[in-house]
Amino acid sequence: MEARCSRMNVKSTEGVLYIVHAPSEEWEGVTLRARRVLRTAALVVVRGSALLAANLIHSDVSMPLFDLDRETQTNSVQIIRNALLAGDVAWVRPDVSVWVPADGALLRMLLAQDVEVSPLPGASDLMTAIVLSGLPADRFSVLGAMPSLPEARRALLARVAHERHTLVCTVRGADVVGAMGDVTVILGDRRVAVYSNGRVWRGRAGKALSWTQDGILVVEGAVEGVSWSKEQVRDEVHSRLVKGESPRDVARMVARHAGWRRKAVYQMTLETSARLRGQAQEE
Repeated sequence: MEARCSRMNVKSTEGVLYIVHAPSEEWEGVTLRARRVLRTAALVVVRGSALLAANLIHSDVSMPLFDLDRETQTNSVQIIRNALLAGDVAWVRPDVSVWVPADGALLRMLLAQDVEVSPLPGASDLMTAIVLSGLPADRFSVLGAMPSLPEARRALLARVAHERHTLVCTVRGADVVGAMGDVTVILGDRRVAVYSNGRVWRGRAGKALSWTQDGILVVEGAVEGVSWSKEQVRDEVHSRLVKGESPRDVARMVARHAGWRRKAVYQMTLETSARLRGQAQEE
């Protein structure tokens, strides 16, 4: 108990790392508490956003700005730790609910060093997208970033095709049209929504859509009793075989999730396995 109390006393001499929600293009959405923290922080951490930096200056935030893009993760940890000795640090993020791998790794490194982290309440683009989609929000699965490569994207969709929950992911503007096409092929013509900077589009995956902004894609979960398409089953079989699963296990698992007869899936599995062996021999 004494060691624990001693550690807590040392901890109290450091500031708090506040995770501040501050969307670059919607500065009005920043809460009053967040603005107060930004004005009093010993250091304001950002990642490569000139517009965000301009908004901070316009809002009388004169504290030093630290751009994570200009340092390695190890140096970033040390810079933030040093600033915490002088007071609180504000890490400004466009959405506190969405983390790119680099930022997630940095946060884990800071937590591992017992840095006190406090996310400030504020809006979440992810939750906003789910609500505005009109799709069920009681249960949903967050998939992270939608892959840009078509093969990886289709493999991801095949893995979650049986999920009954609403599916949510971030998507690059250049990939939206391709992603919608893959959703149609792999998951079927489900209800979908795309959200970005206050704009939302709702419709069916198979409907033509012109969208160029990075945003959040929300997809309706699987409907009970609806079986997978042939293309969807084939992609899942291929994905599992490539991972080294046996044809029997592949047929059993895919048939259970897809609502197909195991015999039909097993036949497709054997054909796919033979094709993969032939490709390997050619190489």
